[in-house]
Amino acid sequence: MKILRKLAALAAIISTPGAALAQANCLSNDEAETVVTAMLPSVLEAMHRQCSPYLAPEAALRSRGLDLAAQYSSTTINSRSEAARIAYRIITNSESEQLEDISEATVLDVFEVAATGALAGSLDEDACATADRFYGILEPLPAANVAGLTVLLMEIGMRDDEPGQGVPFRLCDAAAG
Repeated sequence: MKILRKLAALAAIISTPGAALAQANCLSNDEAETVVTAMLPSVLEAMHRQCSPYLAPEAALRSRGLDLAAQYSSTTINSRSEAARIAYRIITNSESEQLEDISEATVLDVFEVAATGALAGSLDEDACATADRFYGILEPLPAANVAGLTVLLMEIGMRDDEPGQGVPFRLCDAAAG
């Protein structure tokens, strides 16, 4: 029962509005790229699952998305332990006493589920067409390049946002410049 309370606390923290978590959570671009790299396979799988009903059978995301997710899984496995430490730091900066018994890997798993759930909820037919186009352009790139480009787009998108809008952290480099 104690672990269930800890997981409930973790879920509550992750569902806290981004601005509240972002106050003390600043990631460098390298840290953000590590987290994105680790989550790429799950994100691709979620996009494939959510968008396949909206896409033609030959669409890149529908026809090759799971293959690339599997390929990225084998190349991103090394980034998961570092990403887990980063995700744990993001969460424990907010509520460390509630999470002392939860492993870093569990935090990353819950973080990943929350991120892919939020993504899936935002993908309608129009967004899926855009995601497929984006995926088709990026498909030949290795995971590290896709993560780097994703973080760059996040940074550009966050420039006019208040810290924490939309994500549970902010990019230190974006905040500085």
